[in-house]
Order: sequence, then structure tokens, then C-alpha cells
Amino acid sequence: MKLFSFGYSTYALLSLLACGPISSLAAPLFKRSGIQDNQPFSVMTLRSGDLYVHFHSLYVGESGNVYLDPYDHVNKSAVFSVSNGRLVHNNDYAHFGDNNALVFTSKEDGSAQGFSFGEEVAGGYLLNYDNDSLVACPVKDTSYVYSVYSAKGNGDSKCVGFGSLALAGSPSSSSSSASSASATAAPTSSGSSNANAQEMVTAGSADGKSSNKGPAPIFPNGIRLTNTSSPDSNSGNVYSPVVYQKGNDHVNTIFTFDVPQVTDKDCQLHFHIDKNGFPIHVDGSNGVGEFVLYNLSSPANDGTTWANTPNRIAEIGRFNCSSDGCSYTTDITCPGSYKTVSYELSALTDKSYLEYFEEINPVEGLQLTV
Repeated sequence: MKLFSFGYSTYALLSLLACGPISSLAAPLFKRSGIQDNQPFSVMTLRSGDLYVHFHSLYVGESGNVYLDPYDHVNKSAVFSVSNGRLVHNNDYAHFGDNNALVFTSKEDGSAQGFSFGEEVAGGYLLNYDNDSLVACPVKDTSYVYSVYSAKGNGDSKCVGFGSLALAGSPSSSSSSASSASATAAPTSSGSSNANAQEMVTAGSADGKSSNKGPAPIFPNGIRLTNTSSPDSNSGNVYSPVVYQKGNDHVNTIFTFDVPQVTDKDCQLHFHIDKNGFPIHVDGSNGVGEFVLYNLSSPANDGTTWANTPNRIAEIGRFNCSSDGCSYTTDITCPGSYKTVSYELSALTDKSYLEYFEEINPVEGLQLTV
């Protein structure tokens, strides 16, 4: 079951969002009505060429600060509205603190007033503050998580401005808003089918190439994040897998597949990302991240969290990845016909980080062949 179905015009539009500078974005393919006061919307960041900032959702942490990745005990991307020029999230109001950081508090008095919608772009609208862009600056002691500031920034030379694309509606996940303009998601798995708990790995091998021969790949119909900082929270179904480890902080991604009739005894998992699709973000020691795949005893579902993740049956294999991408193939014991199965991707070493956008054209991410 495919996660996305792209037509030519759809893919061209998403490629434009991923690769083109904001000033080069063309007029939308169709006219949309404007976002009204108090109407919910999600935000997608646009900063061509900067993988730490470009094409991220916004997250409001427990502290009220705003981040471009799951952080500060929050897994789900934020939903906002504008009321009389004020940016609102869960009945809290946006303020700019002494260091210019964007932070939400329960106080309406003194909140920032001047948020408005500007140019119509690719099915959404640019969100501005006082007719200026917001700025993203790296969080102290991290190299990959950025937080949001006013146009003045916080003085860090690594701060960069970005466009804020407001997309009407409430996303169900950390990156579902990225697809709402033009991509179609497959139905998510209910998790009612039992996986073959006796499935074991037979062999693992890196072939260094993306597998384009043999059986047609099966794409995940469910992608979910689990996070040690929010062990009882569920991310919902996402389109941008995130995997990282820093000390005791871990984010893993679980991929769920609906398996059709299995007629072959040779089954494989394939992981492939490169620079041909949306921007990828990979980091680690000397720029190389190390990652490991596991098969799980039962399929993940919308109630799966870090605390109740199904047991790992066995390690499937390990691979390295860099900012140029990577390809890895491992042989597995074939799952049973018409089963639902899940596989977990985890960081193997400290400071390993991986984020990308799961696609079928071009193929980017994890696929199963049976």
C-alpha cells in the first residue's frame, strides 16, 4: 500500500517547495480562500538550502518556546490561529521575550500584535510579523534543533531567517501539513492484525545500491515517532521520519506495512535516501550517523508510545548514512501473507541524527519487498 500517490504536477509543486527560494515560488495552482481570524492552521518553514531549517513543522514545547523539531517533551506539531493580530496556540498567546525568543504564555496582556498573512504560496499563505520574517537559531548544546525568534534573532551568527507557510487546517502529525497542499496519504493501519511474532532475521547485507529490480516495493502505511522525553505521548501518523540519540534522549521511528500475499521465499527491507527528493538531514560523528533496524513482535498503532512499544524480536541490520544519503538492503524471513508488521529504526551511536521525507517518486525511505 503506497504512502503517497504523486502526479507530475503534484511532484513539481512539492519539488518547488523543497528546492526553490521563497522569492521564486510561483502563484498557486488554484485559488484558495484566505485564512480567517480564529481559523486553525499549521506552519511549515521554508529556507532553501538549509536542512536544519527548511521544510520543518513548528512545535511548542512545555516551556512555551517554539522549535523546529520534536523537543522539550513535545511530539506533535502545533496548531495556531490569529486573533486580532495575535498568534494563539491552545489559548496561549505569543510573546517575544527579552532575548527575542518566541514564547507562548497564558497572558494576553503584552502579547505580540502584528501577525498577518501575506503572499499566497503553494496552497497556503506566508505568515509575517510586522511585515517581516521570523528567525531560527540553534538551541544551545545541540547542532540540529532550532528555536524561533523575532527578526532580531539572539545574536548567534548561525541564526537564519525563514518563511512561514501557513496551511489551513489541523495536522494529525509532525509533518502531515507538508503534504496537505498536494499529496495524498494512504489509509493508516488499525493495528488489528497480528504480526508473525516468530519472524526472525536470516541474514543482513549492505549492497551499496538502491534496489530497483525484482518485486515491486511495498511502502509503509504507518510511520510513527516514539520519544523518551514524552514516553506516554503518541506522535500520530507522520511523513517525515526522525531518528536521533543524544545522551539519554532518543527519538525512534516505527514503520508499519500491510503485507499482501507472499509467494517468494526471498524477502528484503531496503532503505534509501539521496538528494533527488526533499532535503535530507543526516548528522553524527564526523558527519556520519550510525543506525540500526529491528523487527517488532506486533504492529504499532495509534496508541503506540515509547513506553509501550512492542518488543524487539531481533536486530535486522546496521548501516551508516551521511548528508549525501545512503542505501542499505537486508534479507529477512518473509512475514506471513496478509499480515501487518512493524520495523523500528533507531540511532546506534550518540549524536547520530536522521530526518527525511518519505516519498515514492523518487523513492526515498524504507520499503519492503516480498
